[in-house]
This record gives sequence, C-alpha cells and structure tokens, in this order.
Amino acid sequence: AVKGADLIENKVTRLFSFLIDVPGMRAVHMVTSDNDRTPVVVGFAEENHFIQTTPLISASNTSGCNKFPGPDDAECLSNGFLWLHGDFAQDIDHTWAALVGPGVRKAGVSNTWADHADLRPTMMTLLCLKDSYVHEGRALIEDLDRRALPQSVAENREDVAELMRAFKQINAPVGQFGRAAIRLSTEGIRSDDRSYARTEETLTRLVSERDALAGQILSQIDAIPGCGSFNARDNRLDRETQQARNLVDRIQDALDRNDRDDWRD
Repeated sequence: AVKGADLIENKVTRLFSFLIDVPGMRAVHMVTSDNDRTPVVVGFAEENHFIQTTPLISASNTSGCNKFPGPDDAECLSNGFLWLHGDFAQDIDHTWAALVGPGVRKAGVSNTWADHADLRPTMMTLLCLKDSYVHEGRALIEDLDRRALPQSVAENREDVAELMRAFKQINAPVGQFGRAAIRLSTEGIRSDDRSYARTEETLTRLVSERDALAGQILSQIDAIPGCGSFNARDNRLDRETQQARNLVDRIQDALDRNDRDDWRD
C-alpha cells in the first residue's frame, strides 16, 4: 500500500482509504459515456491527504505549501486543501442546504437525507416548472407545504416520501448502496484473484439491478416537478420501496461475507 507522511497528525499513514474499479465506479456514478475519460481505478484519499499528479512545489510556485522533506519534495502542508475535496469520509461527506420561501415548510433544522441532485427538482416543484431533462435527484416533498405539491402527492405525501427516501439510498453516491459498494470494491481489489472475480461479478449484477430499479422509480417521481401528475395510489409504491430496501440488504450481505479486516490498520 502507498504510504505518506500525515503532517496533521505527525505520522506515516496509508494515502488511500478506499480503491474502486469500474463496477464500483458504476455504483457511485463515476463512469462517463466516453471510455477515454473514465479511469480504470479511483482512489479515495485518507482525510488528511490531498493527492494530485502535478508537482506541489516548483521554482515558480512555492506559495501556500510548507515543504516537508521527502522524495522530490512530494509532501507539503497547505491549509488551502484541508478537508476540502472529494474524499469518502464521514465529516467531508456531510454538509447542509437551506430552503426558504413560499411553499417551504417552516420546520427549522430537519433530518431530511438529501444531496446536491435534489435541490434542482425541489426548486422546480416550488416554481411549478419542468426541465427538459430527467433529474438524478428528487423533490424534497416532506419539506414543502401541501399547497406546493400536486394533489395526488399531497394526499399521500408520506408514502411517496418513503419511496423517495428508499430511492436515494440506492442511487445517491454516498447512500447506503453506494457506501457498501465502495467498501465491497475495495475488499475485492485487495483480495486474491478468485475472490476479486467473485466480487466483481456480484457488484456488476447488483449495480445492474440498481440501475434498472432506480430508473423505474425515477421515471415516476420526476413527474412531480412541473406540477405533473403522479399516481400515488398505485401499489407500486410499497413494492418498489421494498425492492430498494432489499437491494441495500443484499449488497450489505455481500459485504459482510467478505473479509472484514480493516485494511487501513
């Protein structure tokens, strides 16, 4: 494993917490339509490390970086990068958003689980406008007034919100499915060839099922922005909610069956 100096805690640590290849990248939506722009493997750095491929220090650029003795001056301390970039870590992956205005419930600080992809469909629901594309997120209907929602959604808000919450846990990069996929992909990469092949097969199958189910749910809930119609009484709600939860359980079971020794120790 690649190691480096952790200048925050003054010790040598592994540089990467997790490594994922293409099946894991598919799980967290990191695969593009252009193969030349899609990496073969992605590493998630430890919280106190920021990793880049270009030199941190050069004759023309020495600002903001306190040099640390090492090969090629590759390690330095710069507070401009601390706890800022895309690590997969508890503190970095948590942030907040504020909603205010006509149609927003006065609920104070809520515990609604959301990410960036949910803000646009929420705004469009409030404005009763429709985008020309399908959103990757969902409207945060539990944080909106009933009068801001289509009638069929307002009358069945909790059931619809339950489906949406289950959808987020299988589709969001740091939802329950995505988090388990990152760990499972890492376990596979650090294992022997046979275990790696088995892990890749499991991830590929589960991600394909996730993509199909998420697309099915999204085709329904994306009708809500723009004051669209939504058949909230259809028994698909309960069925698809349970399917999403079962998918999370299955990928977690696959992770539990793998070697659970913490490779970062």
